[in-house]
Amino acid sequence: MNEHPPSPSAAVFKGVRRALPIVLGYVPIGFAYGVLAGKSGISAANTVLMSLIVFAGSAQFIAVGLFASGTGPAVVILTTFVVNLRHLLMAASLAPYLAKWSRRRQAFFAYELTDETFALHSTTTRDLSDCPLEALSLNVTAQISWVLGSALGVVASNLIGDVKPLGLDYALSAMFIGLL
Repeated sequence: MNEHPPSPSAAVFKGVRRALPIVLGYVPIGFAYGVLAGKSGISAANTVLMSLIVFAGSAQFIAVGLFASGTGPAVVILTTFVVNLRHLLMAASLAPYLAKWSRRRQAFFAYELTDETFALHSTTTRDLSDCPLEALSLNVTAQISWVLGSALGVVASNLIGDVKPLGLDYALSAMFIGLL
């Protein structure tokens, strides 16, 4: 029985639907990041730009802590680079399933690869080569939810006095415990 590839809209919808569990985690964790970044004196624009450009929760939380302690930019960049080296291993393990993709599409996929999207992609590697729209829409949906959570957190940071009683500084650790 030959299966026909899904229509482009069906593939995108399936990717978005598969990302929903990630969205449920990313919005609140992104919110916590946005609040902490705002409280650390990082501008709203830079906080959201970091979510767009860096898009690595652990690195972003670490960067906020380092910036808040007055650490220089070189140390922040080096530290976040080392923390994110695991993404090279994740991308390398999926690379054989992306061989049919263009280099541009592979680069975009790798840019948006996170621990959570890697976990979902690893469960269906056979679909990656056949349905890039599903894989990419899953990644894009995850990033949009992270950026949205970050932006909401920046707005809320002006409304929240002290973050300690809320435990927002524990948010990333809680997410990783949940993943475990």
